[in-house]
Amino acid sequence: MQTEDEEFNNHKKNALVKLEDAMKSHKVDTLVIPLLEKINSTSDYFTTSSCAGRIVVLQLPEIGNKKKAVFLGRWHRTVNVEEVSEALDSYNEGQVWLLTQPPIFHIGCKNIVAANELMKIGISNGFKHSGIRSISSQITVELQSTERMDIPLGSKNTLVIEKEIIPFFVDMANTSITRAQDKLTRLQKHIEEKLN
Repeated sequence: MQTEDEEFNNHKKNALVKLEDAMKSHKVDTLVIPLLEKINSTSDYFTTSSCAGRIVVLQLPEIGNKKKAVFLGRWHRTVNVEEVSEALDSYNEGQVWLLTQPPIFHIGCKNIVAANELMKIGISNGFKHSGIRSISSQITVELQSTERMDIPLGSKNTLVIEKEIIPFFVDMANTSITRAQDKLTRLQKHIEEKLN
């Protein structure tokens, strides 16, 4: 029977193999790679999933039907009005939304003390929607920032907003993603300081 340390190390080894494969396939946001590497270099933590935050134009049949959702546009950076307008030109059924999704990380922790320390670092750096997500086979902490915006733009194949308002929404989305990226930089700095 494995000890808790052995079990943790096996989970970490498997997670790092998956991360390496994802990085080789360019499926990891480049903005978060230094932070992932820092977390994974510690003895008490490993990352299982991450997102640097993004702006999305999403088409879906109805609210809650994520399985049939279609990304019309997806950017891990600020965007311009032309990019969003071009994505909206592809809208052809159901609903269409402009979303800003905050940075989010799922991190395996060696024990509850390590999990608590990580949550303190996250919350103190603006990742206020953080907590323990799982304690079953592995203690997993979710660090999530607060910059989220969900704006319905269309329903039944028709935009419900005037095109003139799109620049305002794009500006809001860009402000949101810029704030999130500033928090990401702060989080990385404090994790480097606290987890050394």
